[in-house]
Order: sequence, then structure tokens, then C-alpha cells
Amino acid sequence: MQLLLAAVLAASALTTPQLTGPFAVGTFDAHLTDTTRADPWQPAKNRELMVSVSYPAKRTGQQAPWLGEGLAAALDPVLAGPAYLDIPAGTVDWSGTRRQARVNAPAVPGRWPVVLFSPGLQTPHEFYAGTADDLASRGYVVVTVSHTHESVAVEFPGNRIEWGLMQDASQATMKKAIDARVADMRFVLDKLPGLHKGADLTQAGIAGHSYGGYTAAETMANDRRFDAGINIDGARSTPVRTARTRPARRSPEASTGRSCCSAVTWANAS
Repeated sequence: MQLLLAAVLAASALTTPQLTGPFAVGTFDAHLTDTTRADPWQPAKNRELMVSVSYPAKRTGQQAPWLGEGLAAALDPVLAGPAYLDIPAGTVDWSGTRRQARVNAPAVPGRWPVVLFSPGLQTPHEFYAGTADDLASRGYVVVTVSHTHESVAVEFPGNRIEWGLMQDASQATMKKAIDARVADMRFVLDKLPGLHKGADLTQAGIAGHSYGGYTAAETMANDRRFDAGINIDGARSTPVRTARTRPARRSPEASTGRSCCSAVTWANAS
């Protein structure tokens, strides 16, 4: 069965889902540096982030790769391993797989509500590109964020890879992670007007999956600029610092009681 699966994948290109909204989607990546904040995982450096922006656009230009070449090469041994697909490394051309979004496509004029998206614990934001692109096709500016040095790997310009430095799931480590994530999301919202002039910050929401769902809730509790939020299957690992009544929605999966953060699920592949 494993050999058959490998043969099928080797012979077929991976296809991402078609967009369901009325708009085509453009996308670009941005490298952001917070010069006012030290990286909590590497305090000698300023905090650096990579984000992807998806937005309503004209249907022109090349489709964006799902994973950049550097990240694809870094993650292939992990994704092909027995914990995930259990196929020979190199079977899937991750960087050859194309999103439905088009690189730097001209934006459709207008003012669009904003959604910031935080991924699951140690998960690259690229894994949620399909979700972000589909939401953008419905008339949103969507920004997905990788949380550097917590995420298993983040690709910066020049194929530079910054590996995850999270070694355990202790209370202290998880608090460091959530504090960094909240600061990341607030910083990205600060920078968004310079990234996309059609982003309407008076209509800002935040969403996330698993630990990203917890991030969304915690960010809303600390930043009144976010008007709404969605927690997709997330659970809290540390107490919420400030209790405020906000319009946050929890996905049905979140009611199962499964914890998003009981263990570290990625291993450094370097």
C-alpha cells in the first residue's frame, strides 16, 4: 500500500481546492521586523516574522507555490516520515504544488475587512494557505502569520530557514509561546496599513486553529481593535490574563474537550 501511494503521488501533481468566492485572489509574502521587541526565543535579536497576505484581486499572473523551495526542502523529511505520510522522501514536489492565489496580482479596488490568522502550535502558516485564499475570495484581506522559533521552520528571503527552538511543553514554555504570539498578532495589525492599502482596520477580526485559536482569544482580550474572533479547536494552556466580553466564536470541534497543546508535535529536522 505504501509503494502504491508513493507511485500515485509521484505520478500526479497535488491540486489545491478551487476558490468558492466571487473574487480571484492575489498574494504576497512580507518580512517584518519589530525593532522595539527582542525575540523571546533568541533575545539577542529583534523579533522577525514572515507573513502571507491574501486579498481580492484581478485574475492575472502566476499561481503562487504552496511552499517556498527552502521550506519545502526543510520539511520534506518530516512530512514524508512515519509520523505523517510514511512515504519515501522526495516523493512529493511541495514547492511545485500551486495555490489558487496569484503572486502580486493587482488588487481589486475597495476597502475590505481584515482577518489575521494564527496557525497551530509549531505549524507553518503556509499549511493554511487554502483557507486564507478561500476567505480572501469572499472579500477579505487575510494575513497568515508564522511564529518564528516556535514554528518548526520559517523561511525568510534568500531561502534562509529559522528552525523552531521550542524544546518542551512546560507551563513556562507555553506561556512564552502565547505571549510571543499575542505580541506578534498585534504587531502585524500595526503594520497592515503599509502592506495593503485596501485593508479596513475598522473591521478587523482574528482567527486561529488549535493553539492559534487560543492565540485569537487571548489577543482579543488584550487588543480592542479586533472586533470578532474564531477559535477553531483550540484549548487554553495558561489562564487568560484579562477577562472581557468580546464576540468570539468557538468552532464545534472545540467542544470535544481535546487539548491543542498537550505535547510538542514537531521535531527539528535539521
